[in-house]
Amino acid sequence: MKKPRWTPSEDQIIRDFWEAQGGVKAFLHLLPGRTQHAIYCRAEVFLKLPSRIPLNRARHSFVSSVTDDLLKTGYCGTTYEIAEKTRASHQRTRTMLREGHGTKYHIAGWKKCGGSSNWVAVWRFGPGADVPKPLPKEGKENSHEYRERRKIRQGKVNPFATLVSQVTDGEKITPNGKYQSRIFKEAA
Repeated sequence: MKKPRWTPSEDQIIRDFWEAQGGVKAFLHLLPGRTQHAIYCRAEVFLKLPSRIPLNRARHSFVSSVTDDLLKTGYCGTTYEIAEKTRASHQRTRTMLREGHGTKYHIAGWKKCGGSSNWVAVWRFGPGADVPKPLPKEGKENSHEYRERRKIRQGKVNPFATLVSQVTDGEKITPNGKYQSRIFKEAA
């Protein structure tokens, strides 16, 4: 179904309410047959009106102040950690940190979270140079680590063998499982 062309009176209605408070949904009744998306496209693309701040930013404005307060104490964390401490949503926290990246916040480091092999940014308050993201491991290194883990699982390698030899300091273990002499001796 083809929509009718926009009329000059509809364009004037959009211009009138574009600067007003509230969402576009509140003015949909003035433009019957037009969707919210169509109104946004008409206003921003064809009429060249400035972008409106979405309502969800106004509803979550507390996130910025709470996050700033937390990070000003010297705390550094990932978006998930910051969201948990501030009790804000992860998505809003991530969006806010990215919008302030380079001016209000910078990346102080990287860490792996949740057992995944992906690096996650650790954020800090204030402008500064970002720590570069670590390079991924080469295939050879991944293969070597995999083979070592497989040997340990199969019982072919004891990962604690070096530690045991350091603790026992070369002492022998008797068949009943006890040491032949003490490891630590009291000073006389």
